[in-house]
This record gives sequence, structure tokens and C-alpha cells, in this order.
Amino acid sequence: MPLILSYTKTTVASLLFTIRYWISNVIPLDKNINTLPIPGCTETTVKSRLTREELEKSKTGKAIKLNTTDLEFRPVYLFQDESLHEISNDTVHGLIHIGWIKKNDNYYTASLAIYVIPRGMYGKVYLKLIEPFRRHIVYPAMMRSMKALWQAYLLRKE
Repeated sequence: MPLILSYTKTTVASLLFTIRYWISNVIPLDKNINTLPIPGCTETTVKSRLTREELEKSKTGKAIKLNTTDLEFRPVYLFQDESLHEISNDTVHGLIHIGWIKKNDNYYTASLAIYVIPRGMYGKVYLKLIEPFRRHIVYPAMMRSMKALWQAYLLRKE
């Protein structure tokens, strides 16, 4: 099952992203969406670092789009058991890695890794301010979404 997350339901996490979107209308957080280079590099996307074989192996993935904002995490790669999505703006360059780790014949566990590099003082302050919301609301919501998608996939296979 290709791993794609979606925030289509109204949740506390989507509400937080909506609030962030409105704040960005006052403080320029999202002027340069997915156009700035990765901090300390010349590339604008991690995808440019993939080999031709990796790009061919990757399935076409949809962006993780937040229905209440213009923010989206663009796919870097999408394999059967893992995916990597990326976002870049005036505040951060971030990656979301989602994977399934096989524990035994019929048991998998989800893996979620978030990598974030702040851009300048705005980015550092922003990340400190949202830290509790990310850890206690957004990431658990992402894990619940992953679990629901995986369970739906398993039910279709039976």
C-alpha cells in the first residue's frame, strides 16, 4: 500500500494548520513555497539526490495537501513500504518519512520521522513556539491517520 496521508476531516491538527495559514498572512512565513534551496545546499529538493533507479522504482505520489491552506508536502519518493515528503518555505525546510517495519509474519509497526531545518531567526522562534503542538497534537494525528489507512488497506485485501 503506498503511504499517503490526508487531512480532509476537520481535526484539531487541521485547525492548527488553518491558524498557521492566517498568521502567515500577517508574518511572511510562506512567501517562497518549495522554491528556496535546502539550507546549506544548492538543491531545492531532496528528490534531485535520488538515482535514476530510485526514481523509476518510486510510484507516482500525491502531495500531502492541507485542505484549509496552500501548504503542501510534495512527494520525494513513494515505495511500497515507505514514503518521503518535503516542504520548503521561508520558515523551514522539512521532511516527513513514513514507513512500515515488519516485526513478524503478520505484524507491522508504523514509523514516522520528521526532519526540520529552520531558516533564520523566524524559523527558530517559530519551531520553538509550535513544538508542543507538533509533539502532542499534529504527530499523533498523523499516526492515527496512518493507522486508519493501513487498516482500510488490510480490510480490502481480505
